[in-house]
Amino acid sequence: MFSPTFERFRAWFFFHIWGIIVSVAIGLVIALPPIIFRFSPEFKGVDMIQTNAEAHYVAEVQEIYDGHPALGNPYLEDLKDTPYLFPPFGPHIIAAIGRLLSLSAIEAVLVCRFLLTSLLAFVIYLCGVEITKRRAVGLLVAPFIILGNNLLNPAQALEAILHQYRQYPNVGFIGYGRPINPTISSLFFFSYLLVFWRSLHRASNRIYTFLSIILFGLSFYVYLFTWLFILTFNGFLFLIFAWQKDWAKVKKVALVSVGGL
Repeated sequence: MFSPTFERFRAWFFFHIWGIIVSVAIGLVIALPPIIFRFSPEFKGVDMIQTNAEAHYVAEVQEIYDGHPALGNPYLEDLKDTPYLFPPFGPHIIAAIGRLLSLSAIEAVLVCRFLLTSLLAFVIYLCGVEITKRRAVGLLVAPFIILGNNLLNPAQALEAILHQYRQYPNVGFIGYGRPINPTISSLFFFSYLLVFWRSLHRASNRIYTFLSIILFGLSFYVYLFTWLFILTFNGFLFLIFAWQKDWAKVKKVALVSVGGL
């Protein structure tokens, strides 16, 4: 009754249903606090920009909305054609989602705080499953990576329980709710790990090699550290596989690295 493609997707969906549920739950944990502030009667629509440098990232998204996609200078009326200081691809992703959904810049950031964080959590879950072949590992590693600092930091845990904002004035929203970095940069990093792992272990499917090259190359325009992390990771793998004389994987690492560069 259903097409083979639909049946495969249905089987895949129900196989990963708990990973999807956990990822959505993580997205809600990240996204709900600023949304609750926005709609609370006490703040009457005033948005709480509480993650580090969030105002800068919102300004970049607004700059794209205002017709200056080069992001030469988001703050002054002139100097719009100067070379950008921060990689521009992340703000363009949020601006594209915002325009697609007819949202303002700040609304786009709020919505992407849920959408992109949920997607990131699911990609991390898939990495855990792919590497260990155990869904339980994926269900553990996704919340640990995204929420781990807040779960293990005593000051933040105490603040969350007792609401002692004055005692810990630097405590804000969860770090992965910060737009662009680390949300989008981490999404590129873990997506690369996922497809590159598949590229190494599924030699017959070249699409993963192609996706690895694309993600590595684009990461330079998302966040320089993400690009450097991937480059360093590839360098270590190159040396390890060369030591093991696994020349097929040496060639694969070299192909992806050169292609991405």
